Formats: sequence, C-alpha cells, structure tokens
Amino acid sequence: VFISTDSVFDGTRGHYRESDMPGPLNAYARSKLAAERVVETIRNGLAIRTNFFGRNPRGAGLAEWLLRELGSGREITGFADVVFSPLHCVEAADLVVALATTEATGVLHLGASDAVSKLDFALLVADRFGLDRSLVRSGNLADGDLAAARPLDTSLVSERAKSEEHTSELQSRFG
Repeated sequence: VFISTDSVFDGTRGHYRESDMPGPLNAYARSKLAAERVVETIRNGLAIRTNFFGRNPRGAGLAEWLLRELGSGREITGFADVVFSPLHCVEAADLVVALATTEATGVLHLGASDAVSKLDFALLVADRFGLDRSLVRSGNLADGDLAAARPLDTSLVSERAKSEEHTSELQSRFG
C-alpha cells in the first residue's frame, strides 16, 4: 500500500475519479505519480490518493499550521479558490487498514464526501478549537507567495471505495 496525494491532478476542474488523467504541477506531485506507476506494476499493489489532516508532532501539516498561527493571534489567509477533500488522519488510517484487507489493487481515491475550500477549512478549525475566526481572512492562491505551483481544485470522488467489491465498513463510511 502506497499513500499518494490528490496533488497528482492539475486542479482545473476537481471531482477527480481514479480514471481521470493526472497532471502534476510540481516536483512533489510528480514524485508521487512516479511512485504510483511503480506500485501499479507490483502484484497486489495499491496506491491510495488522499489528503489527510491531524495532529503532527513536527507541526508540519495544514491543521497544525492553522492552530499555531491562530493560537498565537496571527492573521492568516485562507484560500477561497483552493478546494480539497480532506480526511482526518484517524479515519484515513482506518480506511487504509480496511482496504489492505480487501482485494483492491491499482489506484484508489479516499476523500471526504464533501469538498471544502482552504478558507472554509481554516474557519472550521478555528471554530472547533475556539480560536478567533476573525483572524482568518479570505484570499486566493495567487495572493500567496508560494515557491511551487499548486492545483486549485483537487476534490476527489471515492468511486472505487464505494463499490460493492470492498468491505461493508468502506461502504458505510462513503454512503
């Protein structure tokens, strides 16, 4: 089982299915796609495209950054034009374990059923942790000073995870 990323797509339209053609925009996404190609040559290999969040002891993830910045009273810009389908790391891990016990192979998407903008995600984090949501200002990806190109909409359709060939746990989680 290889954990890939939703960033293998160029983000021009969103709601990506496993059958959609990837179009990575940066080195990170290209390396993940290259690894997927290797996994696809392995008997019983499974590459899971996802985007997950949760507590990270190194503080390296989006949720940790939001908690650190908002918790320190600093304003942040939430990108209203960047959309993704994040899963909490515990749910993602449970689903990966469940998938590992099935016959699933190839590429599979695991994403939340409701896509959300990075702006709305930041507001949800602020609300969940009782932080000042007025510190979250709306912006667009073009407003950010990011070194690498990023896709705008990497929302995923978890079509294969919903299929009847997988466990009832997966079916119940994805409706």
